[in-house]
Amino acid sequence: MPLISEHLLTKLDIQVCGCISMQGVIGQKMRIPLVNVVMKLSGDHPNAINVEKGVQVVCGVASLNTRDCDVILPLILSVRLNRCP
Repeated sequence: MPLISEHLLTKLDIQVCGCISMQGVIGQKMRIPLVNVVMKLSGDHPNAINVEKGVQVVCGVASLNTRDCDVILPLILSVRLNRCP
């Protein structure tokens, strides 16, 4: 299941489309919201605008406890994004 950080979600205008129960490696099951987002690779330049089509993905929203990344993607989704024109 792809995950998007709560921090990034606060920056985007995205509505929650449901909830699921998710079991982490440690601890109890948690009920987390689901959001529907369109993902695409960003350009190399920080101000680049990518106008290509993206991949529509349903993601769980979680506290990722890091500022180093905003999403966690399964390998198959990463490959699919890299194949987008």
